[in-house]
Amino acid sequence: MDERELSDEEVIKKVLAGEIAIYEKIVNRYQQKLRRLAGFYFRDDLAVEDIVQETLVGVYKNLGKFKADKKFAVWLFVIARNKVMDELRRRRKLLPLFENIPVKEEEVFGIEEADRIKLQNGLNKLPTKQNQAIRLYYFADLSYQEISRRLKLPVNTIRSHLKRGKERLKTLFIHEK
Repeated sequence: MDERELSDEEVIKKVLAGEIAIYEKIVNRYQQKLRRLAGFYFRDDLAVEDIVQETLVGVYKNLGKFKADKKFAVWLFVIARNKVMDELRRRRKLLPLFENIPVKEEEVFGIEEADRIKLQNGLNKLPTKQNQAIRLYYFADLSYQEISRRLKLPVNTIRSHLKRGKERLKTLFIHEK
């Protein structure tokens, strides 16, 4: 089997067996997806890169704790989410130190809390399939084909759900202003 075709679990086994260089496969597979996740919370490119780096290093250091009966991507993204939450908590603690400096909260935390709440509420108002398609595409970073397999729907139906869901969210946001 060619190395680029190895599953995450197979790569992990090789890394744990001493083939450290092959961990690059994990980095290459997930780096962009991790950037997207961190970018949802932070506009600051340095913060995003820090989260990605800390996640990938943390995962590497803890590969021995990974349970092979679980899905690796889920474990990785739980660690990434925890890194994001740690950074958000750290930044909230720092805010009182800068209270005399006029700074908008969204500049510190990425997007305004009000917009985050609007987005969550808007997603909750969508029909189930549109909601699922948007969450899987934008937040889980799955391809149309992966969403199609997961939801057991044709790819063109997924495209339609995404298009209609985005249009509906746009309409909801325009009417709420």
